Amino acid sequence: MRLSPLGNTAYCFEVAMWCVLFLLCYRSRPTSHLRAVQVFLAFRVISEILLLAFYESHHVIERAAGVSPSTTYNWYFYSCWAADFIGAALLFFMLQSIFRYALTPLPGISQLGIQAFRWAGVVSIIVSASAFFTPATQTSLHVSAIGTQLMRCMGIVELCLLAFFVMTLHKLGLNFRSRIFGISLATGIMATMDFIVSAVATRRPDLVVPLNNVQEFVIVFALGTWATYMLVPEPARKPVAMSSTSPLAKWNEIAKALGHGPAYIAVNQPANASFLQDVEKVVERVKARNSFNAAG
Repeated sequence: MRLSPLGNTAYCFEVAMWCVLFLLCYRSRPTSHLRAVQVFLAFRVISEILLLAFYESHHVIERAAGVSPSTTYNWYFYSCWAADFIGAALLFFMLQSIFRYALTPLPGISQLGIQAFRWAGVVSIIVSASAFFTPATQTSLHVSAIGTQLMRCMGIVELCLLAFFVMTLHKLGLNFRSRIFGISLATGIMATMDFIVSAVATRRPDLVVPLNNVQEFVIVFALGTWATYMLVPEPARKPVAMSSTSPLAKWNEIAKALGHGPAYIAVNQPANASFLQDVEKVVERVKARNSFNAAG
């Protein structure tokens, strides 16, 4: 990623913001959906610090290891993409835990939604892996193509989750001050900027550096929004009250019924049932033989 000196400063702020977010999330009450957020933030903090240290000290590494600048560039390139792949997987599980928490009042819809969420992850992997078959002469181009497709798929998931919260937040007993909405808003802002940079950079390569600089400031703004939601006290979740005729309640009951087969009742057969059946057969044979002899 090419940056100007101002962009490098913004990148340092980004790393600092990831650290602040991890500390804020760590001091929050340990709920199930926040544990997934903590794991994601811990990985981002570690990976960003290591990558920043490598980026700032690559000249020292070249002299100490006696390698060329192209070698250190390859190390940095593949390290960045490896961190992105692992981060995308952890981001997926984080969004899934947030989605499950949001649908806690509707266990039936939550169960089907999680299955759909997982299938979306499978489709994302397949779509990303298909980029490996694009014509390219270097391994780095294949890695970039797969990583770009994976980031786009994750961006779609982030924006869909944000749109879902905007439409259903109040119906689920949440509001726009809830932390899960702040997390979705921050990831949605970063995903939107990724789409813009990806779309413009393919048509105007000369704008790559300015776009990367703008992207860094947008990321800092998104992380600042996320941190604000973590600092502000979160309002208590309201209980979800639905009438029996509510369409949402009906869909929840239908979703709970899906996947469950019909109930079967076990009927106990008497222990001597087999013996009685054998006696009846013997009696019938005797009657049939007597009637045959009488006829003869």
